[in-house]
Amino acid sequence: DPEDTPNTDESYSILDILNRDCLDHILNYIPILDIIRTERVSKRWQNMMQEHLEGRRTFKTSWWEMAPPLTTAVLRRVLQKLGGSLTRLHIDHHWSALNDRTAHILTDSSLVQIVKNDSSIESLVVSNNTHVTGLFLTGSSPPKLNSLSFYNCYSLQGTVLCAAIDTLPLITTLRLDMCPISMWKIIPLILQKLLKLEELSLSEYTSVDCLYTQNSDFGDAIANLPELKVLNLSKNIYVTNAVLKKLKRLDVSYLAALTDRGLTAASRLPLLRSLTARGNPALTARPFVACLSACPLLQEVDACGCDSVTEEVVCAALLALDSRPRLVALHLAGTAAAVSNKVQCCVTGDLSNPNLRPDFMDQIFDDSSEDSFDDMYDFDHDAFNDFFAAEDELFLDEEDFEDYEGIAYGLHGPDIILL
Repeated sequence: DPEDTPNTDESYSILDILNRDCLDHILNYIPILDIIRTERVSKRWQNMMQEHLEGRRTFKTSWWEMAPPLTTAVLRRVLQKLGGSLTRLHIDHHWSALNDRTAHILTDSSLVQIVKNDSSIESLVVSNNTHVTGLFLTGSSPPKLNSLSFYNCYSLQGTVLCAAIDTLPLITTLRLDMCPISMWKIIPLILQKLLKLEELSLSEYTSVDCLYTQNSDFGDAIANLPELKVLNLSKNIYVTNAVLKKLKRLDVSYLAALTDRGLTAASRLPLLRSLTARGNPALTARPFVACLSACPLLQEVDACGCDSVTEEVVCAALLALDSRPRLVALHLAGTAAAVSNKVQCCVTGDLSNPNLRPDFMDQIFDDSSEDSFDDMYDFDHDAFNDFFAAEDELFLDEEDFEDYEGIAYGLHGPDIILL
C-alpha cells in the first residue's frame, strides 16, 4: 500500500537527529565565521544559527583566524549577531596577527562603538594592544561591567583610566598586568575609588627604567579595601613590604625586595587559604611557620624555589593540624627541606621557574675561552692511549689504511676533542 510505505524522498538533516543541547555543544567548536555562513543553507538553519549565536556568552577576537580580516566593522557586525546575551568580551588579538588596517582601527574610538553604554558585557579583557589608552570606557560606560582586565597594553594611561573608573561603580575585579610603569603611580588613586574590589592583579612589572619605590600610598590603598580577597603581585619589582589585609589567596612570587618581615604580615590575615611565594631567595621558613600557626583556614603553602626554607615548615604544619584538623598541601620542592632527612613527605615537582628568580644569572658565557677547555685535558693519558693503541680496535682495517698515504697512525689523546 503506498500510504503505508514511508516517504524515502523526504530529506533529513542533523537538525532532525540532535536536540538543541547537543547542537549547541557541537557548534561551540566551530569557528564563528563558519556559523555565520551556515545561515545561508536554509531558513531553518538560519533560525538555528541565530538562536545559537544569541545564546553565546563569551567571544574572543583571537578565535577569528580566517578571512576576511577582523576589522572594527566586521567585529561590530559579529557582536550584533551575538545579541544581548554576550557577557564576556576578550579583545585579545595580538598586533602581529593583524594587518596594518586592523591594527590602526582597533583604538579607543573603535571600542566605543563596540562596547556601548547599553551592552550587557560584564567582563572585558583587552590584551596585546598598542593603541588603547582607556578613553573608550569614559565614552561607553557599560552599566553591567564588573570585571576589567588589561594585559600588555603599552599605551594605557593611568589618568584616563582613573577618570573612567568613576563611571564604573560595579567593578569587583581589576587586572592591570604588564602595563606601562607610569601606571604604578596612579594605581593608589584608582584603588581609592574601588571600595567593592574583590580581586586585584598587578603582575609582571619588571622594567627598571623609572623605578618607583614609594609604596606607602599603595599599602594604604590596599589596607582600605574591605572586600579584597585575591591579590596577585607576582613578578612585580615595585612591591616591597606592603600592607596586606583580608585576603584568601596571596601570590608574592619572584619578588627581590620581599623579606621575612614583609611576608610575616600575611600571618595577620585570618581568611588566608592559599599562600604562594615561589622563587624568593631571601625568604626563610619563619614567615611560613608564622602563617601556618596564625591562619586557621590556610590549606596550601607553595614555597618552591625558596632555597632557605627548611623542614620547620613541616613541623609547623603538623602543629597546625593538631590544633585545627584540615587538609594542608605543602609544596617544598627546590628548598632546603627537600634535601633534609627529617622530611618524610613528597617534595618533588618544583613548580617554580628558575629563570624568573630575582637572583637568576646566565652562566653559559661566563667562562673565558682559555679556561673552557681545561676539562678536556683532565684525564688519564695512559688509559686513553691504551684505548686507541691496539690495531684491532681501530675502526678502519689495515687494507683501508693502505689507501691513504701520509696518514698518522699515532693518535695523541690531548689533541682529540670528544663531543
